[in-house]
Amino acid sequence: MELAEIIGENLRVLMAIRKMRVGELSTKSGISRNTITTLRKGKFKMIQTKSLQKLADCLNVTVAQLVTPFKEE
Repeated sequence: MELAEIIGENLRVLMAIRKMRVGELSTKSGISRNTITTLRKGKFKMIQTKSLQKLADCLNVTVAQLVTPFKEE
């Protein structure tokens, strides 16, 4: 699995757990709705570390947790 897919999957899961919509995450993080939607789909080529940090902060996780695949048990 590529990094973009991992980040997209993690964003979808974390947002679902927190019952957070794209608009809410956009408002809290300062990242556009379009960018968040693209990230959630895992269809991006690059992402700034600053953006990763903003998303992680809003979702109350570390950047490492955002870029590491969830382990299914």
